[in-house]
Amino acid sequence: MIPYLLSFVLSTWPSLVAHRLYEVSAILADIAGTDATPIEALELANIAAYESTFRIHALGDRGRSRGPFQVMAPSASYGAREALRRLRIQGIMGFIGCANHIDSSKCIQMAENRTAKAILWRLGFDPP
Repeated sequence: MIPYLLSFVLSTWPSLVAHRLYEVSAILADIAGTDATPIEALELANIAAYESTFRIHALGDRGRSRGPFQVMAPSASYGAREALRRLRIQGIMGFIGCANHIDSSKCIQMAENRTAKAILWRLGFDPP
């Protein structure tokens, strides 16, 4: 799964990968270590790009969200497994903090940014 995710990230986010190859590799290995479906794995990679620009120790929202996926505190972990768990429970709108604003054009755009590229890549390329 790592080569599949890496080809997606290199094609979609080349400028980010050039500066953060070590962190990107670690994040993709974390994603590949979960039981994510191919589309979920691609969405998590996209979320890491948008939420933290592939920074492993990113802090956001005045320290309330952490890690590459910007998982809200408190949490037992801030890695891919916890991000996937929350993505499955909340859906993309809940994950990005828009559960109560589903009709908001800003929330719709944020959700599309985190899913559209993943869906297109999955439709065009089969995972290993």
